Amino acid sequence: MKKQLSLYTLLISLLFFSACTEDDVNQDCFTCETTATEYCINESDNFYTVTVDGISTEILLANELWADIRAQLVEECENPTETECFACNDSGTEYCYTTGDDFYTVEITGQDAQPIPLNDNSWAFILSSAREFCTDSIVDCYTCESEDITYCYTEGDDFYTVGNLADDCDGDNTPDYLDSDTCDSEEQILLEDQTWEEIKTQLETDCPIIEQDCYTCVSENTEYCYIEGNDFYTATNSGDATDILLNGQTWDEVKIQLENDCPSSITASIVGNWKINNFYGTTISNVTIAGETTTIESVQTAITHEAFVTFTENPNEYTGSGFITIESETDGQITTYETSPFDNGTWILDSNELTLDEQENSSIVTLLTDTTLTLLFQQTSTTEDGGVVTETILDFTQSYTRQ
Repeated sequence: MKKQLSLYTLLISLLFFSACTEDDVNQDCFTCETTATEYCINESDNFYTVTVDGISTEILLANELWADIRAQLVEECENPTETECFACNDSGTEYCYTTGDDFYTVEITGQDAQPIPLNDNSWAFILSSAREFCTDSIVDCYTCESEDITYCYTEGDDFYTVGNLADDCDGDNTPDYLDSDTCDSEEQILLEDQTWEEIKTQLETDCPIIEQDCYTCVSENTEYCYIEGNDFYTATNSGDATDILLNGQTWDEVKIQLENDCPSSITASIVGNWKINNFYGTTISNVTIAGETTTIESVQTAITHEAFVTFTENPNEYTGSGFITIESETDGQITTYETSPFDNGTWILDSNELTLDEQENSSIVTLLTDTTLTLLFQQTSTTEDGGVVTETILDFTQSYTRQ
């Protein structure tokens, strides 16, 4: 894989010191051997010169000591950093990462480079995604997730490779299929008389589908999921997942028992007057620009609770009043605003699904008793504007007390 050293590093890499001549005792110089770059300073000057190919540039000391500048250059020379870049020509976008950083940069032609945090992703994963979304990328890969096998084709080759997305046989944190210096741990298979597009289509068709069946106990906010072939199922509550052995039972038998053991979430009528006493949730926005996705998460919490809703029947109507104050935190920044959880309209309660005004997006009644009403609202939507794709994921909980 092509590696690109930063300009600063190139200028000072592999420096060696040369002593001044006796005829030039008031000047201190050293030379970068690999770039034939000379650095010199005269004893009384407030600048030093950098000479490359006979062209000299003066650089002010800027209140720094030459000894400190020289020591810093030597330190960076002894511990050079590597910058790796990938340019997607069709979108005019360049992605760059410097070893050791917790961010990478995205630069679109004509615009300044923007730093983007890695978060929990590796640079190899970011690079893989950038290549996948770039139409002029020289590498195209397909991963069969159920078998954890990755197939990759490099434009111009008469073969494709079979391996694992995480394979890194030389331990340099770059997957083998992106690494030109790989020790070739992947199997190579000739295209023969087929094109890569034909082979990729067949691979997608042959990839086994993961058969999964899930059941959710709404009143306990717990989801139980089973993958065909496993000897266990998984219970997930508030993001915490626990694997539970089947212990000789079938999943169908366990699922029936789970349904029977799940407490009913509705034991009273929704008709009546309710006052909000809790409101919290998250908003996650996945913004994709030129194939690169950035995730922004906000947490919303009500800090005042002066909102009401009244449900009536025959006709089934609801009426909202009052406001709540929401405190929203995004990347450490806090803003506040007022909102009304309910307006006015009609309602339908079918099983534990509460639909307002016959809209497609509805709330789940996770608890309805003589005193308490708790609603869970979840929604995912996608919009596109000028090539920018935004996926928004909402997850909110509201709790009310009967008046």
